[in-house]
Amino acid sequence: MHTKRWKAYLPAIVWFFILLFLLMLPGNEFPNPIPWMQKIHFDKWVHAGLFGVLTWLWLYPTLKNDLTKKEINTRVWITVAIVVIWGLTTEYIQDKFVPFRSFEWGDWAADTVGACLGALYFNQFTLKKHKKRNSSFK
Repeated sequence: MHTKRWKAYLPAIVWFFILLFLLMLPGNEFPNPIPWMQKIHFDKWVHAGLFGVLTWLWLYPTLKNDLTKKEINTRVWITVAIVVIWGLTTEYIQDKFVPFRSFEWGDWAADTVGACLGALYFNQFTLKKHKKRNSSFK
């Protein structure tokens, strides 16, 4: 039983390490941004997308458990908080240990928005679709 639970989180674990790898790349590994990408703050959109996917992947296995709506909501809030703290942590790590990278409040804000959007998507679409399929959902 525990093996199946662990496997349900495998995509989230893999995504976590992909994200960690990308966030720990030295700043000089990235090409100079194209001017139009700078205008739309493309890097912030990327941060939001990466952290939104991370949040959703951690929440998705929740559907495989027999939980009440209150228990799921608690997991959503805890997951968002952990992902937001992880985003802040990666900014500090980049600032102190990764060459040519620095702490950016804007990146952390984008990480936070992404985590919230990932949770919102989970609640508004994934969870609702699951409820329709399983009428016995509490």
